[in-house]
Amino acid sequence: MANKAEQQEIEQIHDRFLADVLDDARLLVLDGAGEVFVSKPSRRLLKRLTRSRYPNLRFALPTNGLLFNQRTFDEFDLRGRIYNLNISIDAATEATYRIVRRGGDFSRLIANFAFLDEMRQREGKHFGFHFVFVVWAANFREMVDLIRLGKRFRVDSIFFSLIRKQGHDDQQFDEMNVANPRHPQHQEFLEVLRAPEFDEPNIWLGSVAQFRQSPVRSPRT
Repeated sequence: MANKAEQQEIEQIHDRFLADVLDDARLLVLDGAGEVFVSKPSRRLLKRLTRSRYPNLRFALPTNGLLFNQRTFDEFDLRGRIYNLNISIDAATEATYRIVRRGGDFSRLIANFAFLDEMRQREGKHFGFHFVFVVWAANFREMVDLIRLGKRFRVDSIFFSLIRKQGHDDQQFDEMNVANPRHPQHQEFLEVLRAPEFDEPNIWLGSVAQFRQSPVRSPRT
């Protein structure tokens, strides 16, 4: 959360950026360190990037998806201007979402997914729609459920990655890091990864891939 002085510094950087860099740009990837539709500097920047001033510019947007509805779509004039939408979700059920996204509204998120899916089907899938899922002890059992949720809303791909030690002390990280062979749920984590759903071509396991063994096959009859 940037304070007032930090926000002013960010906006000064935006001023220089708009003046020196953006005139001929075709794609702008916004920063994922914070929610783009909550951050005041990010919202102001998007407002300044008008269609009339930058007619060829498109956006790659990292977001938690909670504010990405028709109102946001219209407020920032995003029709035809999105290149990629990467939604960080980290859960496939309401119960787990309450743990990993405190204060989040899972039903609102699902409604927003329905809006995005309907819009993409109506307008010819003119932008990429992706899920991003950080794997840890609280949510690893829902990895396959997330793949199924992605199929429901016809996402283009799902990116999994292991939790990193950022802002956690050693004990907290050890409790969260189910990829650690000494974690009490590590073997269960390995079993989850044997599901055949992970073989689908739009699933990217990233740092999780090193822990995946071959999926369980049914014996021949």
